[in-house]
Amino acid sequence: MIESVVKNRKYLVGVSGGCDSMALLDLLYNARVQVVAVHVNYFLRFDSILDELTVTSYCRQRNIPCEILRVDANDYQKGNFQAQARKLRYAFYHQIGQQYRIDTIILGHHRDDQIETIYMQKQRGFMGFLGLSEHSYVQGMEILRPLLETPKNKLREYCHGNDVYYRDDYTNFQTEFTRDFVRNEIISGFDDRQKDELLLYRSYYNRQKMNIINQITPILTRYRKNGHIGVADINQGNYLELLYEIMALHLERELITSNLVDEIYKQIQSDKPNITINLPVNYKFIKEYHNVYVAIGEKPEGYHFVLNAPKPLATDFFLVANQGPLNNGVSLGEDDYPLTIRNYQPGDRIVTSGGTKKVSRLFIDNKVPATKRKIYPVVVNASQEIVLIPGIAKNIKYLTTKANLFVLLL
Repeated sequence: MIESVVKNRKYLVGVSGGCDSMALLDLLYNARVQVVAVHVNYFLRFDSILDELTVTSYCRQRNIPCEILRVDANDYQKGNFQAQARKLRYAFYHQIGQQYRIDTIILGHHRDDQIETIYMQKQRGFMGFLGLSEHSYVQGMEILRPLLETPKNKLREYCHGNDVYYRDDYTNFQTEFTRDFVRNEIISGFDDRQKDELLLYRSYYNRQKMNIINQITPILTRYRKNGHIGVADINQGNYLELLYEIMALHLERELITSNLVDEIYKQIQSDKPNITINLPVNYKFIKEYHNVYVAIGEKPEGYHFVLNAPKPLATDFFLVANQGPLNNGVSLGEDDYPLTIRNYQPGDRIVTSGGTKKVSRLFIDNKVPATKRKIYPVVVNASQEIVLIPGIAKNIKYLTTKANLFVLLL
């Protein structure tokens, strides 16, 4: 519980306005833990502003710093909303953490969230450690989840017993998203015994997985050192876990399923000396004679996003936000719009305080890997001037004023 949180440190705390995060915030406040509340308003519900007001009102009454990210619902790209929301959310946490010099965030995930996660991971053949961890890292930020053993109904009771106002998100009771369907159509029918069995299964599974990880660590160490291992290494045993862990060095674990690992194993057992297998997000699993490794794929198609006003935007290549590191921001006026954010193109140049520079030269000077240069974002104003190379260079005309738009790299 909250007793595990060190009190002589300062933390961010993610607060949605629901009973779990409001209970978390109140527990931390009463324990005299120093926190900065962070809230993301996705504007996907007509009443989401009331969630924001719930959080800001609580914080204002107790002099708790509170930072808000407001997202325009029209700016979401096609595809998985929850994945985009997660990118925006954690990028925002990272920005505010840098602003306040805080490297740890506390989140209100509880026992019910844990059970839902384990069930969903089992269903889709997830091969990583099951469930949510009390302590982990995302985008370089430490994540603490002190309420994982607490059922949601206990957090609701806490709010009622301590006069902590909260709001229920009515979409949590719908079934549009996978997690909502699992929560409302499946887990809601589980009795206490079934829930306990899921948690016990997680404990057993994770212990077994750790034993396997210990066994294959020498091979993984050799892969990290050499960039490849032999097919013979794969065939020594624990081959599915070994293939999974190799891919996990390059891809997000959520993208790697048991079906994908099975298919790769079958193909590399072929007599063919050279095999290339497509993986998610532009990676490939390659067999070359007796060696195997994962590599980034061919140059992806270019991208081109247009903003008519300064507003948050989540893409597969970068995030646009209203806060961030100084070197990732630029001050823009009305005349700079429409603004274009596109990938780097050969011949790009930017006028800096040190003169006109080739962007390609700046990449070299800043040690940007060759594989990332092709998709590196370049910010161009309405006059077709490059005004920002995020984290690297800023147009000389935009150096003296405070930034109001930030482009964050993924």
